Amino acid sequence: MIDIYVANEITFDLPEGNFAGKIDSVKVFPKNSRKGMEDWIRILFLVEVPGMENLHTMAGRNFKLNLHSGSELRNFLRGLLGGQFFLNVSGQKFDLESLIGRDCAVKLEHYRGKNYDKPMVVVASISPPFSMEVTQAISARGEN
Repeated sequence: MIDIYVANEITFDLPEGNFAGKIDSVKVFPKNSRKGMEDWIRILFLVEVPGMENLHTMAGRNFKLNLHSGSELRNFLRGLLGGQFFLNVSGQKFDLESLIGRDCAVKLEHYRGKNYDKPMVVVASISPPFSMEVTQAISARGEN
């Protein structure tokens, strides 16, 4: 017999629901817009999906790199960090890479595009760990 380890496959094909997660990476990338090139950030999450333990289950979300009051990124991070956080760091720099490794609760939602077989999985919101009831009933195919 010749045994060899097969590494966990990475998948972004995840079910909807609430799951435990961890911020895996943050990466800045340029994106062309009507205003020219803008900096955006991609936040990747390692998501713990019951029934999919043999896979490396990931989800991500992209944002314009902007933490001004009312910005999409700031509103998203407020769910995890709390509103007081931004008052405490007002007028200072904040290292987004400091979020890497941080535990959180992740709410995943599906958006179905016309003529697409699979839905797009979106990280709808994040919050502190254990702050929401975790989705449990997942089949071996990752369906609720």
